[in-house]
Amino acid sequence: KTAVAVAPTNAPVLTNVAAAEVKIGDLEDLERLSRNVGIDLLLSNSHAVESAKRLGVPLLRAGFPQFDTLGGYQKTWIGYRGSRQALFDLANIVLSLEKGEIHPYRSIYSQKQEAMHDTATAAATGGRSH
Repeated sequence: KTAVAVAPTNAPVLTNVAAAEVKIGDLEDLERLSRNVGIDLLLSNSHAVESAKRLGVPLLRAGFPQFDTLGGYQKTWIGYRGSRQALFDLANIVLSLEKGEIHPYRSIYSQKQEAMHDTATAAATGGRSH
């Protein structure tokens, strides 16, 4: 769900934005509105790096300029390829947060003992089971 959308100028396309609130403003307005509703991710260009840090959320860079990412402005956002890449980018952001929401897959058919799956035990024994 898109909580907040802030655009620098008014445009007819803003009537189609699926956001709880759409405002004409700048990054200061974006930060204020984002704090009020609580966001999980900021989608903006490289000018929003400091805003994302102050808000404590990851930034998915989009648009222009992207002066801190090489080739970022050439990324495809539309169609199958663009949708797939956006999904990968979002998933990589979730992985980088290291909140432990994605657990390693453990097959029910595994022939290994459960103790071998425990990284602390495996590290202490050098990977050998007792």
